[in-house]
Amino acid sequence: MKSQRLLLLCYFAVALTAFYSMYYYKVKHDKPSMLAYNVENLLLKPPVTFSRKCKVYFTDHNGVSNKPLADHIINRLHADGIEGGAHDISLFRHANTPGIYTAVEESYDDMLDLSKTFSIVLRHVATTSHKGDFDVLVNGGSVITFYVTDGIMRSKLAVAKIYDLINAVFFKYAGMPPTNLKPLLDINFSLLSDDKRVMWNIKEDIVSPYIHPIISAFSIFYDINVHSRTISGANLTKRMKLKKSQSGDHSVADLQEQGADFYDMVDRVAAIEVATVDSSIYRHMLAFICHVPHKKLMFYDKLTNKETDSVSINGIGILSLLDIGEHPEEEYVLNHEKVPLVSSWVTHLRKMHNLPTTMTETLIGFLTADDEVTVLSEGHYSIKAPGVSYSMKLSQPGLVAFYGFEVSKIAESLYKLYLKAAMTNMERVVRSIPSMTIIMNVSQRTLHHVQQAYEALSEIHDMKGDGSQLSNMRLLLLARSAFKSTLEAMGDHETYAKNVISNEHALAVFMCDFFPFVFPLLVNTIKLLMH
Repeated sequence: MKSQRLLLLCYFAVALTAFYSMYYYKVKHDKPSMLAYNVENLLLKPPVTFSRKCKVYFTDHNGVSNKPLADHIINRLHADGIEGGAHDISLFRHANTPGIYTAVEESYDDMLDLSKTFSIVLRHVATTSHKGDFDVLVNGGSVITFYVTDGIMRSKLAVAKIYDLINAVFFKYAGMPPTNLKPLLDINFSLLSDDKRVMWNIKEDIVSPYIHPIISAFSIFYDINVHSRTISGANLTKRMKLKKSQSGDHSVADLQEQGADFYDMVDRVAAIEVATVDSSIYRHMLAFICHVPHKKLMFYDKLTNKETDSVSINGIGILSLLDIGEHPEEEYVLNHEKVPLVSSWVTHLRKMHNLPTTMTETLIGFLTADDEVTVLSEGHYSIKAPGVSYSMKLSQPGLVAFYGFEVSKIAESLYKLYLKAAMTNMERVVRSIPSMTIIMNVSQRTLHHVQQAYEALSEIHDMKGDGSQLSNMRLLLLARSAFKSTLEAMGDHETYAKNVISNEHALAVFMCDFFPFVFPLLVNTIKLLMH
């Protein structure tokens, strides 16, 4: 009898040991394919970088050529890792632009092309304006023109300054703030009034003539949705704290003195209520709100002690007050003739992308601390630098809010930010889930997003080794897609809600299966040994 009991105990001990060994291995070691996406493999190869290309066009005037200057610029570009070549001015597509100091007209497609070649045009002049060493014309897209004389190469300081300006205009950029990562962006145009019936044709009067170039640039940087709405009788003015202006003929509102009721109303107006595809990613919002008050109303800025019709509201967008005129009507129609407010929108958009908000600030960004600037006219400046003097003229941005070369700067900065954030998130997802879970329950949705992110990152790091050169647009799309996929994986509640549990809970999970079988076996074994 004793031997039979011992045999049964041994039998159950061996069977349960085998069973729980397989059970433990299944729970803790037989992971889904999450760990197949090894982030360390991606770190073995550097990511593909944005390509930078320039062409320098030189002129030959009466046997005097500025090709030596073009060759010098090309050599400096090559030393900085920028592709380039020198070409005769006849090969420049805008070579026949009429008039001197006239900006060339570039198409939207050319300015939005992230793989475009920047053009540096060297034109010959008998004398420069204002008796300087050279003149500079910065076009609205991706062309910069230098007007130089025969003796330009005799001044080393002037030649060095020309290259410094090229580098500053086309490639110098502080970068996008890391806090401004918005892979998904909802753009909302809202027109509301206190008591009038308001109307607008958003496509014909706002988007097509003014906003289309900006929206086109935004579609490169972000995954955007555009919405519009009108709200008649919203009575936003009633929720504002007002006071009389200094002249006493109208009211003013200080944004810093407004209460929660005002901000709650603005937030509800700006909110997107249209259903979108289910996503775990927070969609950022950029609202352009135009308000028609029942009487003249302006905002007051304490810092500048000035009145303004538009203000920026962090996290929402920009709020503009429209002028109802001396004889207000019952109905207000906003059309393209009443949209000077676009300039205030441009200021907000440039500030959002860490760009100077005025033309003078843009110029100063190209210069050094030793340069002295004199304003000749709007967009036209005279600059004195150590040993060099020249004039510079800035054209209006070709994309309303952005120059063509600024689009490339922003895109390259976002590419680096998206890529860094995607790699960080990928490491968190792949390494953290297995270490903090007990019963590994990764949803197919999470695995799908991890796989998408890994494939995009592998292409960026050229893991196949085929050496194929990706376009700048393709690189940005891959980095943004990888970042979005990692955010989706991190936000999937089906995986995280079921698996993130404490150590005490983990012990309880095992004891529920382990204790009912092992405890009787242990008790009987002790009894048998005691007898």
